[in-house]
Amino acid sequence: MASCRLAFDELAADERSAAIPLTRDGDRLGTLLVRRGSEVDVGAVRPALEALLAAGRARDTLTREVVETRALRRSDEIKTAVLRAVSHELRSPVTAIVTSAEALASPALEEGEREELAAGITAESRRLAGLIDKLLELSRLEAGASPPQRDWCAVEELLRDAVQSAGVAPDRVKLVVDRELPHIRADAAQLERAFANLIENAARHAAGEPISVRARVSGGRLRVRVVDHGPGVPVADQQRIFEPFVRGANGSGGSGLGLAIVRGFVEANGGHVHVESVAGHGASFVVELPLPEGVPA
Repeated sequence: MASCRLAFDELAADERSAAIPLTRDGDRLGTLLVRRGSEVDVGAVRPALEALLAAGRARDTLTREVVETRALRRSDEIKTAVLRAVSHELRSPVTAIVTSAEALASPALEEGEREELAAGITAESRRLAGLIDKLLELSRLEAGASPPQRDWCAVEELLRDAVQSAGVAPDRVKLVVDRELPHIRADAAQLERAFANLIENAARHAAGEPISVRARVSGGRLRVRVVDHGPGVPVADQQRIFEPFVRGANGSGGSGLGLAIVRGFVEANGGHVHVESVAGHGASFVVELPLPEGVPA
């Protein structure tokens, strides 16, 4: 392309060439260079070239408009799907809260029933608050408003805090951390949230079975593996489950936001997350994080 442009410039500067503008409806389409004294019939060639160039420009404009229209339509479809999913997820706890609150007003309730309804309101309120927190986390991630605040942190401490944050009984989680595991430079709060979501997800699908969390260095990277003994993830869903509001064929409960947040936080810290699974034989979620130079002991 550069050589063509150079040749064109040389021809245009040559006094033996005539530069004839090609236009259509006042718009400049190009330039026709003709050697002076040549036998080219400019009057016959010029209209045909102008029509050809105008048709090409019109085609390019139409193609661009079609692409933009498809992109806008796809964006509208995604927004509609997100709004539908959000409204569904919000409606469920709100309905439970309203129903229980109305029932509490009944004078015929016994004390045990009243306590049960109050406990239900508390549980659904926490569920609603958790969903709102996840929506806010995801929106900040997608807007690029959650840059990691990196500092040296201990992986074992992160994982123990994540187990506590996930609300899973410690005796259900088998935590195995290699000795002398190096520190990493990352945002501790973001990674703790990511690991907590993975542990919570594993506990939800493990049907009461123990969960295994293993951290070690392999291939010059830190690998954390969260394993459950649930129904597993079908191959067709192994990429999609990290998208917002996607639960997969074996989805049970949850908002479909947890794994999307995991991917966002892990990738923000320079890492990668994927799932290894055979349907019916559990799932293993693997987080890989870089090991920086000058790692403190």
